[in-house]
Amino acid sequence: MTEKGFPPPHLQYLIIQETTRVAPLFLEEFLHSLVAACPKLEYLSLQLRLPRSFEHLDPEPTPITLANLRPLYKLCGLRNFFISHLCPLAVTDDDMEEFARNMPLIETLSLNNEPARISTPQITLGCLLHFARHCRELSLLRLFLDARTCHFEALRERLDDASIPELPISDLVVGYSEISDPGRLHNSSGSC
Repeated sequence: MTEKGFPPPHLQYLIIQETTRVAPLFLEEFLHSLVAACPKLEYLSLQLRLPRSFEHLDPEPTPITLANLRPLYKLCGLRNFFISHLCPLAVTDDDMEEFARNMPLIETLSLNNEPARISTPQITLGCLLHFARHCRELSLLRLFLDARTCHFEALRERLDDASIPELPISDLVVGYSEISDPGRLHNSSGSC
């Protein structure tokens, strides 16, 4: 990824818009290189969607998993992260707990809330509790999630500390998520 002097190690803001197919393992390798080359990165945007006219070239894209994003944990100063991809991220509520725990200073987070190919996401409204617990600076959260069911109480029972703080975000964007009861998203008490 790097040639001598590029990217500069003091780089703080980076937007990458890729117009060709990006395999998740390539993304993971790229992130490892990026973390090593740009340890002061505060803002990272990865736009990895093919233009609509070329989507047919990737008929079965491989989804991005949490394992592909783990190199980001080493970017201690990362405050803003955005990623878009052709298909939904293959992440679970437990993955979101790990992500939130390892990214406590994140302020804006967009995890592919509007994928071009729609399928049932594996994360639910319950993942919001993880962000409330670990990401106290989070003001904008964009997710593609399954908002049809809610099991906050079951999740609360699994957590060590029953006193979950209120989610600090001012903007929650659920993109193409299916919502069976929009009132659930307005309930700040954490119950459905």
